[in-house]
Amino acid sequence: MVEIVETYTGSYSRLINPDNIINLAGCDSRELNIIAGMITQNNESKINWRQILIHAVAAWFFMAAFQTLSYLYNVDLIKILRQSNFETGTEDVLKKHGISMEEFTAFLLFTNFSALAGLLVAFIISLFVSSRQHWYWINSLLAFILTYILFRFDLLGWEYLRKFFWYPGQLFTSTAIEFLVNGLILLAIGFLVLFLPRSKRFISKESGEGKKGHSN
Repeated sequence: MVEIVETYTGSYSRLINPDNIINLAGCDSRELNIIAGMITQNNESKINWRQILIHAVAAWFFMAAFQTLSYLYNVDLIKILRQSNFETGTEDVLKKHGISMEEFTAFLLFTNFSALAGLLVAFIISLFVSSRQHWYWINSLLAFILTYILFRFDLLGWEYLRKFFWYPGQLFTSTAIEFLVNGLILLAIGFLVLFLPRSKRFISKESGEGKKGHSN
């Protein structure tokens, strides 16, 4: 049993050595429970709430950026809806300008799913960053799940915050440039949150404290 414990704490690669697997097969249930507990404790020690927080914030900006840029899908429709102020109802406004409900529905679907596309891209980049920094990949997954849950229950606060993040684009008269500028700014902020040295130091501080506490 001592040999197995020393094998695990020393190296994963040594644990999966065929000779060690044979040793594991000879363990009773109590010994296997001890090993399983050690594995669980080791994984829990790699959970980094700082990384989850930072990468969830970055994912929020990616989602906002993708959704903002998605309005470029049909700029004319945006102009029509803005000018009408929905005084006679959406359907009447669309008919007046020769836009079918199918076209309007396609626009809504595209803009709604664009946020999920942004979340997926943020998750992929988060995995890449975790790999480069030797952080636990589960943290990226937890950030992805957390952001999705908040999105699913409409708790991201985008409806309230977008008026602030969409302000820079209002300096332009062109609707297309307005959404393009706003989307690119949001996207840039998302990349900065992920790649700024300060973010990495903030995340690594937690990892360093965890290792220090574990060694003590």
